[in-house]
Amino acid sequence: MLVQLLFGLVLVITANADNERMDFSDMQGPVEITSPGGNWTPIEEIDDIRAADDSSEDGVTPGKLATTCKCGWANRSGRRIVNGRLHGPHEYPWIVGVAAGHMPNRPHCGGTIISLWHVLTAAHCTDGYISLVVTAGDYDRTGYKVSVTYRVKKIIDHQNYNKVILKHDISLLVLATSVQESNTIGIACLPRSNQNMDRKKVRFIGWGAIKYQGPMTDLPQKTDLFVVDIHTCSLAWPHHITTFPQTQICTYAKGTTPCQGDSGGPVVYLDPLTNRYTLVALVSFGPWCADVPIPSVQTSVAHYLEWIKKNIEATTPGQQTCS
Repeated sequence: MLVQLLFGLVLVITANADNERMDFSDMQGPVEITSPGGNWTPIEEIDDIRAADDSSEDGVTPGKLATTCKCGWANRSGRRIVNGRLHGPHEYPWIVGVAAGHMPNRPHCGGTIISLWHVLTAAHCTDGYISLVVTAGDYDRTGYKVSVTYRVKKIIDHQNYNKVILKHDISLLVLATSVQESNTIGIACLPRSNQNMDRKKVRFIGWGAIKYQGPMTDLPQKTDLFVVDIHTCSLAWPHHITTFPQTQICTYAKGTTPCQGDSGGPVVYLDPLTNRYTLVALVSFGPWCADVPIPSVQTSVAHYLEWIKKNIEATTPGQQTCS
């Protein structure tokens, strides 16, 4: 048994325990694995960091450092209380739903707009699909539709993607027509560099289920998480985590995690220098929808910047990304 202190948590790592892993799409059920490295159990926690109400300036006013082009902005007007939480219509204009071409109104994953022609998502969201569409500008899926659906003309999964252990779980979607930016549709910022995100607070947004095997939500949910040190995380996921090079980041907060339907969706960081939301990771896999106190694992976007930019240039020469 190994005890570690992390962010005010006492973590008990017990050897030879079984962990259960699932990807966060609704395409398949949980995948059961054996984890000889053990199980992480937080037995004391000093903070609950679920998403608090944002400042009205978060993602709105320019920061001290300008971005290379318009990206990562948020809508703060017209917010309303939903289930005790402040939600804004089209608050995050760069999030999209990813759906099969023959079921465009039933997204199974999330994604993020990173250029006028490109969306990033998880490779396990595209695995086995010939035809995909993305829906931008969506918000309340029960109400009047103001969203725009774009056909995907090319799916580029990472060449080393491993669907068994979800390594290199990243896919670039090339759209058939360019995104038309508006007050409800925009582009997320890419990381400027491979900065250390350990102990940083990040935000996840998605329409996924709020409990295991539950229905997807009608309104996007947001929750704040801490980035967990990769070496600590590897104790919980020894067969699935690469500590060097670091292709993944791990996140944890008590009682909250991505769930089915959240795969491929954005994990973002509000950069204090730019006051813009930067896409730092894509939801990949984790435990059973917060029922088990184990960190979830996301694909690190910073690690794949060269791969992303190379494929953008190959598919749409001269197309710009923002950071």
